[in-house]
Amino acid sequence: MSKILFLLRHAKSSWKDLSCSDHDRTLNKRGLRDAPQMAQWMLDNGHQPEWMICSTATRTQATAEALEKVFAQSIPLQLENRLYMAGPGTLLQCIASQAPNSSNAIAVGHNPGLEEVAHRLTGAAVRIPTATLVSIELPIESWSELSLETQGHLNFVMRPKMLA
Repeated sequence: MSKILFLLRHAKSSWKDLSCSDHDRTLNKRGLRDAPQMAQWMLDNGHQPEWMICSTATRTQATAEALEKVFAQSIPLQLENRLYMAGPGTLLQCIASQAPNSSNAIAVGHNPGLEEVAHRLTGAAVRIPTATLVSIELPIESWSELSLETQGHLNFVMRPKMLA
């Protein structure tokens, strides 16, 4: 038995309003295009998340909402303030302690945390630009087993530029 963990970095955010806090930045034009395109690719290729955990930042929530809209359903979503700029230990602890009994889960978050998680779980140096999806197969039966010591297998990395 194994689990699939998807990591999705938020889509491209706007820097237009310099008075806006980093946490409250919205998606820019490219982000508004890339998030639904990545969600559509996931749907078309059978990568449907059964549970989603997401940083409370505006840009990550907008990215998560794009997935829900494309999948035309509400994916069980856990908003987690600790994921905002979280390191790999915090990110994995949040998943391990909150994920339901599902075969897969998706974490929508930020770098460098997502790249560090991918590296820790697979040993691969994975670049995760905005709106990039990473799939990792984990040799665990329960999400509660997930830790920094878990050694998984990198299934794929899909970047928006690869969709065109």
